[in-house]
Order: sequence, then structure tokens, then C-alpha cells
Amino acid sequence: MPLTWLKYREMQFAILCGVFTLLGALVASYGSYELSVLLFLIAYGFGGYEKAKEGLLDSWQEKRLNVELLMMFAAIAAAILGFWMEGALLLLIFSFSGALERIADEKSSRSLTSLMASAPQTAWKKDNDQYVQVDAISLERGDTVLVKPGETIPADGRVTIGASAVDEASLTGESVPVSKMAGEHVLAGTLNTEGHLYIEVTAPAGESVYQQMLGAVDEAQQEKPKAQTFMEKIEQPYVYLVILLTVAMAVIPPLFLGWTWEDALYRATVLLVVGSPCAVAASIMPATLSAMSASANEGVLFKGGRRLESLSRVNRVVFDKTGTLTKGRPEVTNAWFNEREDKSLVMHAIASIEATSSHPLAQAIVTYSKQKQLHEPEWMETAAGLGVKGALEGKIWWIGNANYMQQQGLTWEPRLFESWETDGKTLVYAGNETGLQAVFALQDTLRPEAKEAIAAFKSLGVEPVLLTGDHERSALAIARAAGIEDVEAGCLPEDKRARIQAFQAQGDRVLMIGDGINDAPALAQADVGIAMGSGTDVAMRVSDLVLLRII
Repeated sequence: MPLTWLKYREMQFAILCGVFTLLGALVASYGSYELSVLLFLIAYGFGGYEKAKEGLLDSWQEKRLNVELLMMFAAIAAAILGFWMEGALLLLIFSFSGALERIADEKSSRSLTSLMASAPQTAWKKDNDQYVQVDAISLERGDTVLVKPGETIPADGRVTIGASAVDEASLTGESVPVSKMAGEHVLAGTLNTEGHLYIEVTAPAGESVYQQMLGAVDEAQQEKPKAQTFMEKIEQPYVYLVILLTVAMAVIPPLFLGWTWEDALYRATVLLVVGSPCAVAASIMPATLSAMSASANEGVLFKGGRRLESLSRVNRVVFDKTGTLTKGRPEVTNAWFNEREDKSLVMHAIASIEATSSHPLAQAIVTYSKQKQLHEPEWMETAAGLGVKGALEGKIWWIGNANYMQQQGLTWEPRLFESWETDGKTLVYAGNETGLQAVFALQDTLRPEAKEAIAAFKSLGVEPVLLTGDHERSALAIARAAGIEDVEAGCLPEDKRARIQAFQAQGDRVLMIGDGINDAPALAQADVGIAMGSGTDVAMRVSDLVLLRII
């Protein structure tokens, strides 16, 4: 993996500071004091340059002292006392933390760039009975656009002509495409998988749900945590307090307690060094690095030490459903076959026809069939958003949803499959001219380790919550299986973020676990965000931790 963090000048200077500090310490151990001082001075230059520049500029513009200048005073004071190595170490820690902060800011910026890159860029707009390609951002309310199979829907709108299955995973996280017909609403950023759709734009591209998600991620990343706001409030009073105590230590004892001026100045300088923020940082850095290293060995990647501290204070955990609590792909959980027909022959015919489709439900049925030698259908027709029709060995088969099968004149007793629907499962029907031959119930199933993880959170006093874009029945079924009582279904990305904000407003420290683009605003808003290692690049970039070994 390329060491991309080496491209940052702050990190380069921090590393050079460390190298010259080490060289200075080695030379000093061999008794060459003058050369070691020279090496420590070079380390001072590399370690202090960026923060000194930042501190001086900020102090000049704001007309006040700051922590950066206090660090410079402390390092200079350490050198005055002859503790060159200690001063260099203070600057090393301070410069290294500044480099990590810069890298974190850059990653936040890249995560927004990734989101913007995945947004629809162009659209086929109707212009004088012709469709011309235009920038998606130029679309206005009332425009008519054509979305072909495989294209991303460029703006929120209403289907006027056509039918298709639309993959809404980018916004809802749901792995199964949703059937869309004339009169139904579609959202920008979702993928048209099958038929041609003619859509009337109901909201300009800049006001779409997808753009709102972009804005939510940006706003959440810019919003400062309470702890950071608190530190910024006390920064200036702390700097003045340390300086005041240092001056008092240097002046009062010689005047009133009989100390020598040399002894008082020495102790005042020690106080200044001890009072620097890096005195605290130096004490916690080894423990933090050790914890991060141990976690990495277990497949948990922390993006900085402060995430460890934040994680220890979490009292509520919010889960996404699809790809987080569940495996992220539909599986056949139940099947019914017509007892009057040969089950193996029926399954072979259905699998042969479904094998020609890339639809997740079709692929799940093929996997369930475990058929090794499938035959190619004589011909195939797709009814977008409904199902498929095909001929195999002279017999016509229909495979699709209930509406499609009823259009073909096939009937059945609805109560046979009512319990499957109640559990939030998706039903796929298959039949031929002689009647209904098979019904499959499919669902994105719970990860084997999910229930144990929920129980572990509860034992620690951390309350679990499920927020999902999926429909209510499916969400409740997964929540029951996992052991979660607090469930909210039908959530768009901004809804998840708003719910987390509500928890934070009542004083909760929130951990969010997700995997998709639609989880990005919530991951950015949470006190700690965890991305699944199998999730999207955007989710991993905005998160604080990545679970590398979850597949």
C-alpha cells in the first residue's frame, strides 16, 4: 500500500525532526556535546517551523497568544536549561500531531470529492421532441429526461412513461432494486437497471435528496465536537495562566522568599516546560500507540488516537441494516414447490432462465438451486420492474412478482405465503401454462456474529438503535433477530443524521456503524463512526475506524 501520507510537508518535517533528535541523542551518548547541540538545533528547525509560523500568524491576526507560541517558549526554555533532547521531543510530538490533523482534514475533503464524483453528471433532456445531453446541474423543475438502462437518474422526479427496477442502495442502502412504474417518484443518484424511463423533474439537481446528502456530510464534518469547542474556549486563558505562573515563579520567590535569582529562573523555566500541552501528550502517546497497534493486529484500524478516547465514552450505538447487521445480499430463506410436478425439473428450468439475469434476486435463486448444468433459454423477454418471460424446451415460463404472475392469469391462495410477507421477505413467483410451480422467499440475512455483538453492547450499557432505509417489515424482522428494540425504517441519509443529532442534543455519545454512501452523513455526524471493511470507499473515508476483517 503506498505511503500517501509522506506527501505532506508537515509529516516530512515531523519525520526529519525525529531523525535529527535520534541522531542528537546518539551523538550525545558518545560525549560529543557540541555536535549533539547542532543536531538538536536542526531538529528544532524541522519540528518547530510549521507550528511557529502558524502561531505567529494567528497571534498577529488575532492579537493574542496561543498554544503554538506556548510550545515554542517551552522548547526554548528547555534549551536554556540545557535539556536539548527534551525540547526536541516536545516539538516532535507537537509537529507530528499537527501533521496528523492536516492529513485528517485532507481525508475529509477527499471524502466529499468522492461523493461529488459519484453524483450524476449528465442527463438526456427533451428539447423540441429530441433528447440532448446536458449537465445534470442545469435541469429545472418541469423538464423531461430520458434515463436508459444502466444510467444514473440525474434528478428527483416522477416517472411519466416506462417501467423499470431502480437500485436505490446509494440512498437507502437496500440491496434489492425497487420496481418503478408511471406515476411513481424516483430520486437522483439511484440506478436504473432495466427499462427506459421518461421522468418529469420535480426538483432541480441542486435541491435533490442526493445533494442534500452531500451538504449533510459537509456540515457534519465542519461541525466541531463539544470537546474541541471546550478546548478552544480554554486555550487562551490557559496560555496566559501558564505565562503568569512562570513570571510569578521567577519574580516572587527572590523578592519575598529569599531564593536566588538563578534558582528562581531555573524553576520558572521548568514550570513553563511542564505546563506545555505536550507534557500531557507525551504521557499518553505510548499508551495510545500501543492500543492502536494491538487493534490493528485484530483487524480494527483507528485513524487517530483521539478516537480511542471518544470510543470509551459512547453510550449509544446506531446500526445501519444492509451490509452492516446483514450480509448485504439477498438469500433464499424459504421455498414452495407444486407437489404435482417434479421439483428438480422445475428448479432446473427456473435456474436456467434466471441465470441470464444480473438481478440480485435472480442470482440468489440460481445459487439456491445448486444446479450444475443449466440450459440456455430459446428466447427471453423482460417486463421491466415486474419479471421475465422465457421459453425452455418448448415450455413458456414466467418468473416475477405477484402482479406480473396475476397478469398472466395465474392464481393461488394468498394465505399460503402471508407469513413470509409479514416477516418482510421479498417473494418471487414462477409458473408456466399449467399453473404456479414455485415460490421463493428472499431476504438479506443477519450476520452470524451480529446477535452476539448486540448482546455485548447491551452488557456494557450501550443502547443499540437500528436506522435503515429499508421498509418497516424487513427492518423489524432483522431487529427482532438481532435483539434491537429501537427501530426506525424508511430513513434517507439526512434522516439518519438528524436522529443522531437528536441523541447528541440529549447528551448521548453516539457510535455509528455503517457501510454505504447513504451512511456517510451519519458516520460524519456521530461522535465515533465505524465503517465496515467491505463497505464503500466514501464510508471508510469519513469514518473514524474501519473493521478490516468483516467480509
